[in-house]
Amino acid sequence: MMATHLPYRATTATGERFDISFPLHPNTASPVRVSQMVSAILEATPEKRSANPGKLGHRGVTLGMLLMNFSHVRNRLLQSGTAVEVRIRWLP
Repeated sequence: MMATHLPYRATTATGERFDISFPLHPNTASPVRVSQMVSAILEATPEKRSANPGKLGHRGVTLGMLLMNFSHVRNRLLQSGTAVEVRIRWLP
């Protein structure tokens, strides 16, 4: 039986640890690949705390931007009704 949740531990540069349980879609082919993608995204985002309490640091802003963009890509894929290959070009 396929796992329904992916346990994941994120560790910040300051040593803070966050244990997260990601729900997985029943058709998830590879929970290991999902974990690898999450790790790659977190490692590629800058980690810097905001100077303003209550404000997101760079990582929070970057992750928010990524989520919005992935949401748009997902919506376009769902609207297309056909198999579409998506290539993401990372901009500096």
